[in-house]
Amino acid sequence: MLRKNYYKILGIDILSTLFDIKRAYKKLALKYHPDKTKQKETEESFKEINEAYHVLSEGGEREKYNKQFCNSHYSKEQFIQDEPIIHKIPITLDDIYFGAKKEFHFERKKYFNDGSFRREKKQYSILITRGMKDGTKFTFAKDGDIKPQHVPADIIFEIVEQPHKYFTRDGDNLHYSLKISCYDLISGKVDIYTPLINGKRLHIDLRKCVLNRYQYYILKGKGLPSPNGVYGDLIVHIDVLDLPSNVKSVYTKRGAFPFRFFFN
Repeated sequence: MLRKNYYKILGIDILSTLFDIKRAYKKLALKYHPDKTKQKETEESFKEINEAYHVLSEGGEREKYNKQFCNSHYSKEQFIQDEPIIHKIPITLDDIYFGAKKEFHFERKKYFNDGSFRREKKQYSILITRGMKDGTKFTFAKDGDIKPQHVPADIIFEIVEQPHKYFTRDGDNLHYSLKISCYDLISGKVDIYTPLINGKRLHIDLRKCVLNRYQYYILKGKGLPSPNGVYGDLIVHIDVLDLPSNVKSVYTKRGAFPFRFFFN
């Protein structure tokens, strides 16, 4: 177990820079130097100050001390963990399909024991990889405001997928609702086009379509990419408007709907 809190002895915190450590040491060393007073308590304080400075000013020693300090019961009593700060990042299905890079700029404050503070600019670069899942989080540990006796908050960026004009997402698959009027079918309209997430259109010949009872048509590999490079499917839900009840009854019983019924 850690016996002494060197940060508390110098009046600083665990995130203090070497400049902060030296400044605090010089101020306290001058105050408690044995030449100033012969009191035993002052001599003990001066020894502690020098001991703390020796450990915290040496990179290797400070690193070892910090590991012990963060795991000690003492640190839990002395430091308060600030709550994480979450920023929502709206992204589109296009971002998820093609990949994207988002840049953000924020300021944080570093407070000193005397109540003063200085501002620090922070820049974050978030890489949206192809096929990234909604709700994915990017965590930048302890990047929040720096305050005495506090462990800075984690800064978290969370991906929030926005609704698309045409498609809804189901994992790596996409769903698209295509409405066709019964009149168009009867009049011989057999060529339809469905949009794709990559901006192109795909031709569908209804004379070759046989749908299942749920009236959808699966286009293999036309969905979103997964992280391993495999593409999901595009599921086209075909809704025939004003379909005669007798035709609908036959298709429901058979469990399949041959569009060529209209073209024979």
